[in-house]
Amino acid sequence: MMLNNKKHFIALVILFFCTLALAQKAPMKWGKINDADLQMTSFAADTSAAALVLGNFGELEFDYAGSGIKYRFNHHRRIKLLKRSSFDYADVTIYESGSEKIESIKAQIFLPDGTKVKVDKKDIFEEKVTKGLKAYTFTFPKVQEGAIIEYTYEKISGYLVSLEEWYFQEEIPVRHSEIRTAIPEWYNYVMITQGRAMDVNESERRNKYITIPGVGYTSTGQRKRQGFENISAIVNYHRYAMLDVPALKEERFITTMDDYLAKAQWQLATIHYPYSAVEQVLSTWPAVAKELYEHPFFGEQFLKKKNYKSIVKALEDKVEAGNNQAEKATIIYTTLANEMEWSGSYSFLANDQLKDCYELKKGNSASLNLMLLALLKHWNIEAYPLLLSTRGHGKMQPLYPIMSQFNHVAVLANINNEMMVMDLGSPFRAIGFMREACNNGQAWLADPATQQWVTLQTPGAKQVVSAKLQLDEEGTLTGKIQQLYDGYNGVWARGKIDDDPEGGFLKEELIERYPEVNIENISFKNRENIYKAVSTSMECTIPGGAESVGDFIYLTPDILPAFTENPFKLEERTYPVDIAHGMQHQVVLTVEIPEGYAIDGMPEPMNLATEDRGITYTLSAKQIGKNVQIISKLKIEKLKFEPEEYTGLKNFFNMVLEKQEEPIVLKQKT
Repeated sequence: MMLNNKKHFIALVILFFCTLALAQKAPMKWGKINDADLQMTSFAADTSAAALVLGNFGELEFDYAGSGIKYRFNHHRRIKLLKRSSFDYADVTIYESGSEKIESIKAQIFLPDGTKVKVDKKDIFEEKVTKGLKAYTFTFPKVQEGAIIEYTYEKISGYLVSLEEWYFQEEIPVRHSEIRTAIPEWYNYVMITQGRAMDVNESERRNKYITIPGVGYTSTGQRKRQGFENISAIVNYHRYAMLDVPALKEERFITTMDDYLAKAQWQLATIHYPYSAVEQVLSTWPAVAKELYEHPFFGEQFLKKKNYKSIVKALEDKVEAGNNQAEKATIIYTTLANEMEWSGSYSFLANDQLKDCYELKKGNSASLNLMLLALLKHWNIEAYPLLLSTRGHGKMQPLYPIMSQFNHVAVLANINNEMMVMDLGSPFRAIGFMREACNNGQAWLADPATQQWVTLQTPGAKQVVSAKLQLDEEGTLTGKIQQLYDGYNGVWARGKIDDDPEGGFLKEELIERYPEVNIENISFKNRENIYKAVSTSMECTIPGGAESVGDFIYLTPDILPAFTENPFKLEERTYPVDIAHGMQHQVVLTVEIPEGYAIDGMPEPMNLATEDRGITYTLSAKQIGKNVQIISKLKIEKLKFEPEEYTGLKNFFNMVLEKQEEPIVLKQKT
């Protein structure tokens, strides 16, 4: 039989069922529990583990029965609950989006004594989350330490561009994780993996006969279904597995754990049906840029004046008052930053027409920044859209033009011959400051004529604490504390002041350190000027600020330090330390010694640095007349540390924290 073109081929109803892979038995059988697993009370390889994934097994095959081509994904998951802290795993949610259908959900729990309890179908609840998204939720009954839970379901999806994403690694240990795929040769997928190497990576090509409806013709020449015919096709079978995968435990200074968990993704690159030309599915960056500029909720919004001319009219008098392009750009940015509210939603596509968003004074991140781009271009200011991923959304893959990796768009503009990032969404951020969540290293400049990947330079954060205090014999400190917040710390402080003009955040900082503190006369400077550092001042009395013991007073210099505990607690970290931006924290503490006391001991000076001087810490102490002065400074300039640098980094912060606890010792004169 000859198929003349792809359209005819797709129109056929193909009766095809793949048998999975490589003649291997499934690693788990529903309801068959090993006695040793049931009796297990802790996991020998990780005794701290609250739970253990005994098995996670998926099978994915293509299905041509019925209407349209789709894939079926069968998922079987089994977990051992070792500690009470693991009971959250007994609450399960399975999501179903637009082109998907969830079927055949089964769930059961095995108690430590071997009793089996099934989850009744009536206890599986279906809920509409948002338009086009459903959730199926259920909770295992009689959950207790030592129990084993398992569930299985089938997902049927018509979305072939990307297949089911598979995670081999989780926040708890995984004993066996395996996925098998059966994909006809007509579909060429790019497989993107991250994390450790596969323990099992097997493949096999099999020739299969596929039964399809035959085609005949009526007396008038019209096509009609007539009998059945077989065609031969190659099916590519793959088996991927990882065994004894350690838990990946989350710690501070990371983008998202999703960037480092061992996983696999499949993206459709080309389709080649019999007797048809190759269809390119995975595009190129230039082609994607062109498509974006033609998209009604991207390029059309800032290229067609009808979408923003009412905004131009509203801002025209203000902008035209600017003496040059840089002033006009600043006026546009500042006006929109103060007038427009961010909806809280990230996207690189506008959620509505720009003119409508302006009337509502609200929009998603794309609506705000595409509006900014439209006005900059209208006033002939060089500007480009920057597509990027927020830190929580994950890292980007410059190799493949996969649009799902992006969830935000900012603007890159020429201000006084310097290319600067603009990112609307807060009235407290100056030009050059993206949201902290967007400091993800790089972005894609999506202009068709100049499309390219660019490295983003990230401004830092700075806080300077200056405390001038008097110490009495009882250990009470009294005086004034002034602070300066600059860079990202200034953005943070302005937001806090806007939420609470009485300065509640300043009180919280001190109360957390000194619960009995009394604070008065809080004041601010430069709270309105986003291009200057915010300064604060407050008067305070701190009972117990120092420890008085007999003839001695012990005063530790760690008033309002950058860190009160080591942010690095893991014994070993297998993923990088990724800091959103540089930071500098300085404390200048000047304390007047009480009458009748003399200095008996002071901390030795310290000049500490990581091996490459990416992070430095200094501390000095000296006596100035009746006062003792301690100056400490922590500076972080390097933003990424590899796993092999982790131990040194952890030790560095341990030494800093120990130094902060070294006291100034005062002794009563005899």
